Amino acid sequence: MKFSVAAFAALLATTVFAQTPSDPAVNTPVGVVVCQPASITVSGTHPPFILSVIPANQVGAAAIETLGTLAAAGAFTWNVNLAAGTAITFQVKDATGVLGYSAAVTIQAGTSTSCVGTPASGSAAPGTTPGTAPPATTGAATPSAPLSVPPASTPAPATTPATTPAAVTTQ
Repeated sequence: MKFSVAAFAALLATTVFAQTPSDPAVNTPVGVVVCQPASITVSGTHPPFILSVIPANQVGAAAIETLGTLAAAGAFTWNVNLAAGTAITFQVKDATGVLGYSAAVTIQAGTSTSCVGTPASGSAAPGTTPGTAPPATTGAATPSAPLSVPPASTPAPATTPATTPAAVTTQ
């Protein structure tokens, strides 16, 4: 039986692409505790990234809360403002509309509940810029307000080369 070079190349390409990590991707943080900071890492090649929280394992569900927009891949620290016992999945959406998900996490009880129901807040690691998150939602999951992407004419910081996607689709 002859095995052609083209067939071998196609098989090799399929194997390589099957092993490529998701783009974009978001990690599954450990020890998410109410009213305490949680570190979330976003990776991908098509910024900006919109980071949201959805009900656990409900891919395609409306966001419980949108945490913010990251101008580049990197770490984001979220001040957890959802109630203990809430089961969540982190969702990241890149500039092309592609989605990535974390595994499910259940928010643990902490020493305070004073932050529950307050607007989402967080900060990005150096080299990334968080956007402004809309107010937190309570009760049933409802769609979050869309975040706007700055126009292409917005100047980039002097220390960072400007990279603006050709087209950004907000869904």
